[in-house]
Amino acid sequence: MTLRLVLAAYGLENARPYRIGAGRNNEHWYVGAGLVLRRYGPFRSDAAIDYEHAIVRQLRERGWPVAVPIPSDAGRMVVVDDGRRYSLFPRLAGRRGIPGRPRQPRELGRLLGRLHRDLAAVSIAGPPDTFPRILEMPADPAWQRLDALDDPVLNGLIRRKLAEVRTAAGSAASERPGVQLVHGDWHDGNILYQGGTVSGILDFDFAHPDLPLADVAIATLIPEVKDSAQIAIGYFGARSPTEHELDLIATAQRARGLGHVAFFIHRHVDGDHGALSQIRLGVNLLLRAEQRWPALRAAILSGNCD
Repeated sequence: MTLRLVLAAYGLENARPYRIGAGRNNEHWYVGAGLVLRRYGPFRSDAAIDYEHAIVRQLRERGWPVAVPIPSDAGRMVVVDDGRRYSLFPRLAGRRGIPGRPRQPRELGRLLGRLHRDLAAVSIAGPPDTFPRILEMPADPAWQRLDALDDPVLNGLIRRKLAEVRTAAGSAASERPGVQLVHGDWHDGNILYQGGTVSGILDFDFAHPDLPLADVAIATLIPEVKDSAQIAIGYFGARSPTEHELDLIATAQRARGLGHVAFFIHRHVDGDHGALSQIRLGVNLLLRAEQRWPALRAAILSGNCD
């Protein structure tokens, strides 16, 4: 009944929504042939949703293939029912890529570079609960709740890695690197392809002001070393990254793993029974990033020398 009431706000009360599995933080339903209904996660604030909508509207004006919310019959971009927030979007054509196996890794890096140039021109004040900057992750309030983890081995490992990343982030921040709006979750799973070309860019949930290289770090965290290097090479173009830029990517990858841990520590404390497995996943991401960084760094530099 809830979905029917929500769809009625758009004049679609007779539509039959079909639930799909896309998205980690939100729920989605296909509505008819060309629409997608999104139910935002319970932790998303009105301000954060408005911020995301404003970003995609400006990108759409610049010609990017992004989905802009459709207003309800009352002119609202967000419909609230039973305490949950919903938005309706046009369904973008194409199929998602695979995060671990990007179709065109070098082009994915080039595309990110072009997106960053347009995101730098987007001027929107972020909400108070916007996603924290990557180098500020060691100061996340979640670490004050770390004792809620009953596993002493896991707790100790997280504390050691937190101290290491805090030191590295402090050193990187001392260089005062530039900050601009970034995508926040750049990988091939958030790209739609149709006929071999990009037909859509998805998931601006984590868009926030940060180091542009935070997106490069995220994009090169999951794929194999060869593909990850190609993403970075595509991003930097004809030039080689500086030593400082490489250090930033390495630190940001480790901080990203910690960010995943911090996010789910909050949920663990709030009673989410699946959060502990996600905390372990974040730790594994951090350890994997450390283990493979020497090979990835060498591949990035050798590729830029070709």
